[in-house]
Amino acid sequence: MPLFPFFFLIGGYYYRSRQVSSEVARRFGQLIVPYFVFLALISMPEIVSAFVRDGLGDVIWRIRRLLVGGERLVAPFTVFWFPTCYFFTVVIYNALNRWLGQSWMGAVSLGFFVLALGNQYLAPEFWLPWALNVVAVAIPMFHLGVVYGQLIFRPSRKMLAAFVVIAVAYFIAILVLQLPPMAMKRAYYGIPLVTLLAAIACSGLLASGGSFLSRFSWVSMPLFYCAAAALTIMYVHVPILMVLMSVGLDNNWLQFGIIVMLSLGLHLLFYTHPLSRKLLLGQFSHHGAKPRLG
Repeated sequence: MPLFPFFFLIGGYYYRSRQVSSEVARRFGQLIVPYFVFLALISMPEIVSAFVRDGLGDVIWRIRRLLVGGERLVAPFTVFWFPTCYFFTVVIYNALNRWLGQSWMGAVSLGFFVLALGNQYLAPEFWLPWALNVVAVAIPMFHLGVVYGQLIFRPSRKMLAAFVVIAVAYFIAILVLQLPPMAMKRAYYGIPLVTLLAAIACSGLLASGGSFLSRFSWVSMPLFYCAAAALTIMYVHVPILMVLMSVGLDNNWLQFGIIVMLSLGLHLLFYTHPLSRKLLLGQFSHHGAKPRLG
């Protein structure tokens, strides 16, 4: 089960209604500015190489493809669809919530979910720049976090047991029935409601596991720092992996260890200077390293 539903659900849990213009500006600084900076930095070697090898025409084609974003982005930008999708999810949800009121958001979210299923089943090849089409399924997930976040991320023992049963049953079904994994980027959302329920269960278990481990001081600080560095890890882990594979390092555990250490080191480096903290981490006001999704 991919982690992306978790981020939309917990983003909804921490959501607070804000003025539309201020929320757009805030999220633009947090998400879109780092998105473009990382996009430029990581693509620069390939852009320069393409210019030397094939001239300006190839460079323009590559830049155009990068600017379109979303589904058209491939390695090392595999997960770059997420920041733009999350940005539009939050600002659209906030705007609709401000204009229509919370009482309408259930019906609105259901409408978006129907559109998402239409994309999956009736027009699977349909996509929009910046993964805007995926917003149709992200908004219902976000709304579930808003309404049921307390139940999902602060579950009772009975609810936690139900989450375990659902998650185990779903993973057994994947192994036995060979169900394809959820691929939000490509507008494949699994079995309607069933996969969403499994995503909720796995998200609740993940949060509960993190909460349990945070009781131990030797675990809590590394977990906190990894959470604070989540966006940095997201942006740089695929480029680092590609470099490791290019030099012949194919041991998965060694790859994982190097990726984590380098990602955390880069995050610390970015955090030390005010300019890089703004451009690469989206922290335009200095409030420490505490992660903020809501």
